[in-house]
Parts: sequence; structure tokens; C-alpha cells
Amino acid sequence: MAPPSPLVYIADVIPPILTLSGSGTRVISPSGESRMLNTVIVGSTFVDSGATATDTISVASGQVSPVTNITSSIMTTIRNPQSVVVSEISTRVPTGPSSSGGIPWTISYDVKDAAGNAATTVRR
Repeated sequence: MAPPSPLVYIADVIPPILTLSGSGTRVISPSGESRMLNTVIVGSTFVDSGATATDTISVASGQVSPVTNITSSIMTTIRNPQSVVVSEISTRVPTGPSSSGGIPWTISYDVKDAAGNAATTVRR
């Protein structure tokens, strides 16, 4: 009888994936970042559609575990047009499109998996 194979632990080096939810227009920022642009009417209510996060874990050389949903671990940061972190988006005052000098509000979504691998930040 052959001795049992030793356990081999593979480091998880695969970062999670963030995906924006909801509708909007995909745009490329001046820095080359893909973002989703949502137009909101002044005085209306903005409801954030959020994002989802999935992760895979390396289990053996050349093999990957099933996809795991880690959406509950997403950290959301809202910045106003002055780049100050705030708790909600205000629609009381128009900001205008960035193409005409207006500075939009930004929502950033970040997540790390259990191994500490960070996903690429996505923004709305």
C-alpha cells in the first residue's frame, strides 16, 4: 500500500471580480478607466444599483474552485463633486456633464477576498 499523498496548499493569488449592476452608459474616463454613467434628474431620487463580486480560489496546479459570491464584502465609497466622501448622493443641485466642466458624483466599489487579493475598483 502506497503512503498517502501529502497535502499541498496552493496560495490564492486570483483576485475577485467586481461587476456593476443596473443600467447606464459605459464611458471611458480621461485616465482610461471604464465607468458607468447614470444621468439623474435634479430633485429626483437616486437609487444605487450597486455591484456584485465573485471570487475563485486556486485549489491545485491548473485547477480552480467554483465561483463564490462575495458581494456582501463590497465596500462602497461615495464622493461628491468636490471629492469629499459623503454618505449619500444629493440631487438638489445640478453638476452638469463632465464634458462641459461639470464634475459628477462618484461611487467606487472595492472588495478583497479572504486571502487579501483586491479586485480592480469599479466606479459609477
